[in-house]
Amino acid sequence: HILDKSKLFAINFSATQELDRKVTVLENKTKMLSEVINLRDTISKQNDIIANLETKIAGLMARVTQLETSN
Repeated sequence: HILDKSKLFAINFSATQELDRKVTVLENKTKMLSEVINLRDTISKQNDIIANLETKIAGLMARVTQLETSN
């Protein structure tokens, strides 16, 4: 058997390019997943803040109602 070095090189080069494309796609997916995780964390924190503010507003509204009815 005789190896055709130019064909072997072409196949190797093509395979390397394909692997590079796949690695790039995986890197991009990893970055996006990290962003999604960070955004979910931010949303969770904001939901906690909103819940806290809603509780405070409900307390203030109850106090206003109490003050209105006492006058």
